[in-house]
Amino acid sequence: LAGIEAELSDIEPNPNRKKELLEKAATSKRKCLQLCKKVMPYFEKKGETALFAALQTYQDTYVTLQMRLYDITGKPEYLRKAIKVLQEAVESASRLDLVSLMAESHWKIA
Repeated sequence: LAGIEAELSDIEPNPNRKKELLEKAATSKRKCLQLCKKVMPYFEKKGETALFAALQTYQDTYVTLQMRLYDITGKPEYLRKAIKVLQEAVESASRLDLVSLMAESHWKIA
């Protein structure tokens, strides 16, 4: 759902509607991240680590949405949300010693 809303925002000519679509997309993606956060300990205990790479992708998409909202509005709250999720991405990647994913998130924070 988040992907569709983000795509629709790309073709939306009305700036207010574009912002609304991006906010809906970000909310949908945030809910996705919250659900992933709940289920990840189960998969971590089972030793299934591939899902952490998928989580990184979801986190990256959320950050991109927040950055787009910041670009449209200039409101720093969107940057704060992006940084928070990037810090969570570093935590997730560090659990599995995924150095490249940690570095990527640190780079985006900077």
